[in-house]
Amino acid sequence: MCVDKIALSAKEIDVAEWKGDILAVGVTEKDMTKDDSKRFENSLLKNLDTKLGGHLSEASSEEDFTLGKPWPINGS
Repeated sequence: MCVDKIALSAKEIDVAEWKGDILAVGVTEKDMTKDDSKRFENSLLKNLDTKLGGHLSEASSEEDFTLGKPWPINGS
């Protein structure tokens, strides 16, 4: 059986210019706020959404990205 290795790294880059298979962007609930025209107020998300043709804001409107109960730490 052949298993490919996956390499993960965190670095500061222009996410709108990034090229690769998967991009993960950490955001807070505050980052998800939108203006009256349903565009992100956060400049990074606004830029990325523009590059993606509005699909990011569309997907975030269709899905529930609210914070739930945090996972227990150390079995607590």
